[in-house]
Amino acid sequence: MSFILDAIKKSEKERRLSKNNEIHSFQEDSNQNLIRKKKGIFFKVISVFIILILFLLFIFSSELKLFAKSFILIDKKNEALLDIKNIESVQSNSLVDEDKSSQDPSYKVTDSVPPNYEIKELWQMSLVFQESIPKLNFELHIFSEDPSERTIIINNRRMREGQLISAGLTLKEITQTGVILHKENIFFHVDVIESW
Repeated sequence: MSFILDAIKKSEKERRLSKNNEIHSFQEDSNQNLIRKKKGIFFKVISVFIILILFLLFIFSSELKLFAKSFILIDKKNEALLDIKNIESVQSNSLVDEDKSSQDPSYKVTDSVPPNYEIKELWQMSLVFQESIPKLNFELHIFSEDPSERTIIINNRRMREGQLISAGLTLKEITQTGVILHKENIFFHVDVIESW
């Protein structure tokens, strides 16, 4: 009889073990299914997120392109405006220079040379005045404290102070660095050494 009881106990144990295994296998299968579902949902969410980002980039890149184009157009307009303002300022400066030159004291050729601070350089004069001066080629420049020993060669002519260079243009004084000329009742300085 113990033999039968042993067999019954053994079969009972096997049945319990098989039930436990079935429960564990069922739980493992359900856990694996749950993990698969979570992975599927995760990949779907990531895919939607990536698509959304790409869509936003596409929209913003086209808007950025439009913004960049409008910014470039604005920049070009500003450059054009700056060019116009520069031209206007140059024109107004030349008008101011002409006004200043007309307001400058008027000197006759026979007048003595005014103080240095009243004498402008040729490049400071208005463009119209600068263009009225003929081309001056300086070849020799000799300065001395004694005015009678000063001499200069302008346009292949040896000249002394007081001589006429061309119609209306008089060499008034030879200085250490250049010459003081007189034209249209204005004294102005030309730096000879600078042009060599």
